[in-house]
Amino acid sequence: MRALVALTGAVNLVLSALALVMIVRAQEFGASPSLIGVTLALPGGAAIAGAFAAPCLHRRLRTRTVVTGSLWLWACGMAVLVWLSSPLALGAVVAVTALAEPAFNVVVTSYRYALAPDRLQARTVSAARLIAWGVVPLASLAAGGLLQSLGARGTLVAYAAFMVAPAAVVTALPVIRQAPRTEEIPRPE
Repeated sequence: MRALVALTGAVNLVLSALALVMIVRAQEFGASPSLIGVTLALPGGAAIAGAFAAPCLHRRLRTRTVVTGSLWLWACGMAVLVWLSSPLALGAVVAVTALAEPAFNVVVTSYRYALAPDRLQARTVSAARLIAWGVVPLASLAAGGLLQSLGARGTLVAYAAFMVAPAAVVTALPVIRQAPRTEEIPRPE
């Protein structure tokens, strides 16, 4: 549970500020405000589609597959963003990566609920949300600093490098690699 909470916080450092970086990058391409809006709408639409698929993916895929696959998808997606030169291409690539977010959230949240005893549910949810959502303002602050010092492309390079770290850690971490399905976890007392 601790590994998944830390992982979610690390991922949110990048994903929660990605829209800001996309806006700045699209402006560098000379995109109009309406084109920037379309660029940002693509991942939103994909996330909605991913939300419809999330329950099915949760039932059919193992925890490690969803978690590890999502992380590598996000890391590769960040690397691809570095080389794109069109706002719509940015939106399309982020849309592909956004498909995984709902399934990741469903799996991680379900896992946390399955691991925590009923008497500790509120505490575990509160601690997990403090970490996962507490990094969001820090992510925006860090993105602003990175954008100012490195520019949008440099920030995407930094994000790609950063996202490889949690993906590699999760791939190597036995607690994630050997994680049973949510329904296989014995109910704690």
